[in-house]
Amino acid sequence: MSHLNDKQGIMEPKILIERLCGSIADFTASNPKILIQDAHEDAISVELIGYFKKHFPDFPYDINFNYDKRVVNNILVKKRTMFFLDELPASKIPKGIDLNDPLVMKEILPDIIFHDLNSQDHNFLIVEVKKSTNKNQDDRAMDILKLEAATSCDLNYEFGAFIDFQTGDDYSEEAPYKIKIYSDGEIIYEQ
Repeated sequence: MSHLNDKQGIMEPKILIERLCGSIADFTASNPKILIQDAHEDAISVELIGYFKKHFPDFPYDINFNYDKRVVNNILVKKRTMFFLDELPASKIPKGIDLNDPLVMKEILPDIIFHDLNSQDHNFLIVEVKKSTNKNQDDRAMDILKLEAATSCDLNYEFGAFIDFQTGDDYSEEAPYKIKIYSDGEIIYEQ
């Protein structure tokens, strides 16, 4: 039985949370070494996609890693959106912009996205993956800003997820990850 709605193939938040958490739990149980060994975030993301595909078998579109394109008016363009200049971490402000302008157009590169490659109409989930051993606060802040923007602006993502895996010396079998799920720019679930 499918848990997808007829409207754009979008899932109810409760089902999304169950499937996301189930995917991640299966991933962490099957792959503790990748977390204990503190593998690169890209390696973790690529492995995680296989578990997402298993837990979302009725998702009718694509699940991609590091996909930075979107279709606007039948034209393929880079995935970009507006950010408030005063909210961007200093290291994430693009060079050569007008610092008097309160808005900054910035390209984004999500770690994982659930979307329709051929349309802007079916952007379902944007996922950012971090490791607890990645202490770069600017990277963490930018990932949160991306999720807030992607779920509340012209990128039209229904949901966003920030997954913080406990890696290296931080690894814990009892609590191998933390997750925040966003909708409309706000946190709707946290574990």
